[in-house]
Amino acid sequence: MKTSTAVVITAVLSAILVGGGVYYYLSAKATEDKQDLQAQINDLSAKLVESNNQSQPVQASTPEPASILPTPSAEPAATFTKDTNGYHGTFTLTGYIQKELRPRYADDKTTKVNYAYFIFSKTNSTLLSSFVSGNQGNSYVTNNGIGLGCLDSNNNNIYITNLSGSNENVITGSALQTLLGSTSNNQVKLQASYRTSTHEGGAPACFSFFENFQVTQ
Repeated sequence: MKTSTAVVITAVLSAILVGGGVYYYLSAKATEDKQDLQAQINDLSAKLVESNNQSQPVQASTPEPASILPTPSAEPAATFTKDTNGYHGTFTLTGYIQKELRPRYADDKTTKVNYAYFIFSKTNSTLLSSFVSGNQGNSYVTNNGIGLGCLDSNNNNIYITNLSGSNENVITGSALQTLLGSTSNNQVKLQASYRTSTHEGGAPACFSFFENFQVTQ
């Protein structure tokens, strides 16, 4: 009887052990399969996202518009020239005013006028420089300078006396004040043109062959 009981107990214990081992194996296997399945799902999800990203068109970045800079005001080109009609045309100078007392009349040395020259350090016309150099001794040019006319402090203008003896205002107002404030260390710009003329011989003390003056800083 005891032997039978022992056999039964042994059989039961064996069954329990075998069943526990089988359960442990199946449980571990299920966990491993679950982990493998999740890994496969994660891998497929990553590939799907990557595929979607590659299939979407790449949006090109829109460049910012370039800054539009103001165009600096250009200095007009010189047109001063010489042809069969003589000298004519315009030019630009950089320089300052210089005054000179001279007799108003050739036969009256006591009455003086204040003649104004524009002494230039720069010009956009090489021909003008040659013209000034070649006409030294004439009253309307000086060394590196052109004649503007006579300064009338009472009437706040620079005027010329034309060949017919009449006076013409050529520089007044703010242009005159800018010009009078110029020095060798504070130079201004002057645009002018040559007064076409075939006159030869003497001229009034306040005469100038130059006109159409525009003074700028």
